[in-house]
Amino acid sequence: MKSQKGITLTSLVIYITIVLIVVGILAVISGTLQGNIKEIYAEGTNNAEIDKFNPLQYANFKSENVMDKWIISKLNTLVKEVDKKLDQYDITSAALLIESFTDELSNWYVRRNRERFWLTELTDEKIGAYVTLYKVLTTLIKISAPFVPFMTDEIYQNLV
Repeated sequence: MKSQKGITLTSLVIYITIVLIVVGILAVISGTLQGNIKEIYAEGTNNAEIDKFNPLQYANFKSENVMDKWIISKLNTLVKEVDKKLDQYDITSAALLIESFTDELSNWYVRRNRERFWLTELTDEKIGAYVTLYKVLTTLIKISAPFVPFMTDEIYQNLV
């Protein structure tokens, strides 16, 4: 049956189904993304609070650690790719890129650098880990804001 505007009932059902699938995918991604970001934020801020670390005092600090350089490189690539995907209105792919990055950040960077965060002295290694995580988190929450706006705003207010 065709409506007056030329849209068939079958076309409308297919369109609505596609929209619901995309919304469902984004909801799953959003939930995973929120959990990962909250976990990374909690880990980083808990350690920094214990050390009374203020990243703004070390704004010009440059870390020479290979893991710090790696995660900053991954972050820069993420920003570029998410921007490109959003320019193309490819929201699902952009969200998947962010989700993949948060997994790498949590599973590779934070876990592999726990010993650096747990050092008793505030050495250059520990400062580098804190400064890098601060930069990554502040950038990550900015690019994640369109997907999980309320949580990222709360974290941003606490970090900056």
